[in-house]
Amino acid sequence: MTSSRTYSKKARQKDLNKLLTSEILGEQLFKVAARLSADASQRRKWQLLAALESQTKDYFLQYLKQSQQHAKADVIAKLQASASGAALALLPWKMAMQLLEDGTRQFLQAFKRLQQHSSPEDLAFFTYVVEHELAIQRFAQLEQQGHTEQSLQPVLALMDSGMPLKSGFNQQ
Repeated sequence: MTSSRTYSKKARQKDLNKLLTSEILGEQLFKVAARLSADASQRRKWQLLAALESQTKDYFLQYLKQSQQHAKADVIAKLQASASGAALALLPWKMAMQLLEDGTRQFLQAFKRLQQHSSPEDLAFFTYVVEHELAIQRFAQLEQQGHTEQSLQPVLALMDSGMPLKSGFNQQ
C-alpha cells in the first residue's frame, strides 16, 4: 500500500467505477457474442467468458456491500457491449481474439492500481480481479496461438476457485 497522495480517493473511485463498468460490459458483450456465434465451440467459449464476468460482477457487488462502498457503471456500457459483442461474433476468430486481448489492457491498468493500493484486508479480492482479467487475456492469447483445447483452462480455474475470502469480508 502506498501513500494516499499517489492514489487519491477520487482516483480509487474512478477505478472502482471502471471495474463495475468492465464486468457489466464484459457480461453483455460475451452473452451477445454467444447468441450470435454460428460455431458451437466458439459459442460455448463465449458463454463461459460471460459466466466468469457474471461471477466476478456478483463478487464485486458483494464486496461493495460488505465494505460499504459504491460504484457507478458507465450508463452506455451495455449498449456499447451489445454492438461490440455482435462485431466479435461476426469477425474472423483470430481477429476477435486479438481485439479481446487488446481490450483487456485498458481495464487491467485500473485493476492493478486497485490491487497495488489496496489494504491488506482487500488484497486477496483485488488480486482475484487482476487474475480475472489476466485469465481472459491468456484465453485470447492461447486461441490466437492455436491452443484451442487449453485456452479455457485459466478461465475455468478461476471460476472454480471461488471468491477470495479476507478478514472482515465473508461470502454470504
